[in-house]
Amino acid sequence: MQLDIFNISEPETYFSSAITHSYYCIFYSAKAYLLKKNITTKAPNEHMKTFIEFRKLVQKGIIDKELLKIYEDVLIKADDLVGIFKAEKKRILSR
Repeated sequence: MQLDIFNISEPETYFSSAITHSYYCIFYSAKAYLLKKNITTKAPNEHMKTFIEFRKLVQKGIIDKELLKIYEDVLIKADDLVGIFKAEKKRILSR
């Protein structure tokens, strides 16, 4: 089971899942809004490009700053979470 492999407790897993789902909800909402404004973002670096385009709309006053703060907060947490999983996977594979 994944929890055993990564040595993650159930509450941490729930929290991690909540961060991931929150991030993707915000990411796809931002992409949809950008598309409505005829702004497309694609790979590579689609997630960062989406964030940057969203931030530009905030800087222009089109989108409320609070939405960017929420996006930034979840983006940082999601990025930290990916880093934790990568480090744990590397640790496990090096055994």
